[in-house]
Amino acid sequence: MTDKTTEKVRHMARPRTTEPSLTKPWSIRGITHETRSAATKAARDIKIPIGEWIERSLLSTIQTQYQKEEPKKELGPTTDQMLARLMESQDSLAKRLEEMSEKQSKPLLARILNR
Repeated sequence: MTDKTTEKVRHMARPRTTEPSLTKPWSIRGITHETRSAATKAARDIKIPIGEWIERSLLSTIQTQYQKEEPKKELGPTTDQMLARLMESQDSLAKRLEEMSEKQSKPLLARILNR
């Protein structure tokens, strides 16, 4: 082959990638003809390569199932909840302080006799 022919063949071949997972073909056994046809049609309908459609579908399914199966962890109260508790405590303390101030403003004998 001449240099021009070699260059033409290289240009037509798949682009080289450095990512190992993209350098080897991947096949899955046990997929029915019906499933393959449906996947091919779905990819064709949205005008993307079948490999890209399969990758999107697999990732979407995995992410959806993972989110459903993972139990939500209770991390503790949210900032809004902590702020509400703090404000309630502050109100309670302010009322108690006010009551104590009113008692202190009464004469000693009235405080002792609770009048």
